[in-house]
Amino acid sequence: MLVFGLVLTGCPTDSPEDDEPVQITTAAQLDAVRNNLSGRYILAADIDLSSYENFSPIGIFEPVSDAPEHEETPKLELAFTGVFDGKGHKIANVTISAPNQGGVGLFGCVAGENGVVKNLVVENVPDISW
Repeated sequence: MLVFGLVLTGCPTDSPEDDEPVQITTAAQLDAVRNNLSGRYILAADIDLSSYENFSPIGIFEPVSDAPEHEETPKLELAFTGVFDGKGHKIANVTISAPNQGGVGLFGCVAGENGVVKNLVVENVPDISW
């Protein structure tokens, strides 16, 4: 079992003008997170991904350029730069196969000033291969 409880980078402060986070309750909604990588999300139910033969990571790592000084600097437009709060819920049965991709996992790359995944339990990960 993996538990994501640490903040990977700074977390934005809440203010009245902030949009309400999108509540995620189904596998299809979780899969759609990749359509807005800078959004704010709250997991409102446990999710089973066993119906996905190969779940694509949310956000991917690709360096800004081929220059040696950029080899660990991700292109922010491809990374998850939003906020995903699992609220203690779990995502289970994740299978991912991405043999030619770096940063393989449920979230392939979390970056940016506000990028954070927190309070999330990931369990029964039968296969993640790269």
